[in-house]
Amino acid sequence: MVKKVNGLNTIYKNGNNLKRKIKKENRKQKKGESFMITIKTAKKQKLKESKGITLIALVITIIVLLILAGVTIATLTGDNGILKKAGDAKTQTEQAKEDENLKIAIAGSYGTDGKLNLKDLKDNLENQGINYDKNNTGFPLEVTVNGEKKKIDANGNIIESIQSLKTKGTVFKDTTTLEDTYGNQVTIPKGFKIADDSATEVTGGIVIEDATYTNTIGSQFVWIPVGTGENAIKKENKETVEIELGRYDFTKNSDGTITTSEYSGSYTEDTTASHNSSRGNAIAKDIEKFKTSANSNHGYYIGRYEAGVVDYNSSVSTSNSNNETNWTGYTGDNIKLVCKKEQQVWNYVTQNKASELSRDMYGSEAKVTSDLINSYAWDTAIVFIQKCGTESNSSTYSYTVGQSSTSTSAPQTTGTNILSATSKVDKQCNIFDMAGNCWEWTTETHSDSSYPCVSRGGNYSYSNYYTSYRGYSNTSRAESIFSFRPLLYL
Repeated sequence: MVKKVNGLNTIYKNGNNLKRKIKKENRKQKKGESFMITIKTAKKQKLKESKGITLIALVITIIVLLILAGVTIATLTGDNGILKKAGDAKTQTEQAKEDENLKIAIAGSYGTDGKLNLKDLKDNLENQGINYDKNNTGFPLEVTVNGEKKKIDANGNIIESIQSLKTKGTVFKDTTTLEDTYGNQVTIPKGFKIADDSATEVTGGIVIEDATYTNTIGSQFVWIPVGTGENAIKKENKETVEIELGRYDFTKNSDGTITTSEYSGSYTEDTTASHNSSRGNAIAKDIEKFKTSANSNHGYYIGRYEAGVVDYNSSVSTSNSNNETNWTGYTGDNIKLVCKKEQQVWNYVTQNKASELSRDMYGSEAKVTSDLINSYAWDTAIVFIQKCGTESNSSTYSYTVGQSSTSTSAPQTTGTNILSATSKVDKQCNIFDMAGNCWEWTTETHSDSSYPCVSRGGNYSYSNYYTSYRGYSNTSRAESIFSFRPLLYL
């Protein structure tokens, strides 16, 4: 019996244990289900987030693609785009081809006598597909190249329009002859362009600007026309004026008019250096070469402004042993001579130094000769201003008072001097500073061997000196009132 009871107890206990195990397993199962639910929920949340991130990434990708597309389109189609550049390159190639065909036609039209044959030229133009004026029976012959009218003169020079090439901002790769609307010609040297504020007529002052040469870039020069007879300078309404290269006296009459006559006095423009041993002033490189060039090319250039100093350093010593300003460049390489507006004027300079600086301004690469301005260039420029100038005092410019009304204690920066007599900037035919600011050294020589150096014009410190004024000094004189002006000729 006891064993039976014990057996039942055992069964009972086992049953209870089984129940507990079942409950325990149920609890585990519920926990597992709960865990699985948690996993499923997390997965759903992650999926939602993933979908959100994917959408944002898509939007960003689209935006980036749109930006890239915009950049690509701009690169292709903008003002500086690839397609524009390709089109420009094609146009330039076609234009260069027409220009080359014109040169070929000209080159093949010279006779055995070395002269350009008009009939052969017309035939060669026909062969090259270049239109020309078939009614023209002599030179210059008008042709149309790249949609623009040009002329060919008897020497084979191609003459283009000043206005057209100014607008284009053309930098000339070779020395080129241009023509204004009146038929006046001007020759532009290699490496220069027509300045933005240049006149388009020779009578108004054609300004060229250095666009190439590192040390002098931006320097500007004005064309002084020379011509008489059939080469006289043409103005509007078919009026002409003669400008003859020469040295002149300018006499003021009692009624205020000016009489211009050939110079006769104690000043000379020496052709040799024979006097140098006793006098020591610098003469022109080759005055006869200058005169030949000016007459054959019907003009020359003078600096638009007085000489200016680039990289001016006001802290340098004001003078050296010759009383010249020690413009850093006398001992270093920073100094640059330019003819530009609103520069520190290059004063405190001897006549010899002014000559040296002017001579060295341009080398043979520029196809011009640079030199210190001579008496022919100075006086002929005055005649040009008197005959072609439009300012109220142009006809009497040789006797324009030179004192600055803004300052009498120091020179002005180049191109800013105001004349006390007119209260106007010292400007005529696009030329500045001839009547005032500083006396300007020239290559002219005075008869007094002790004082051979000649200066011209007015200055800021005195009111009784004029554009045509001639003064003389010794070779060591260098003060604030002395500057200079270079010239260029072909």
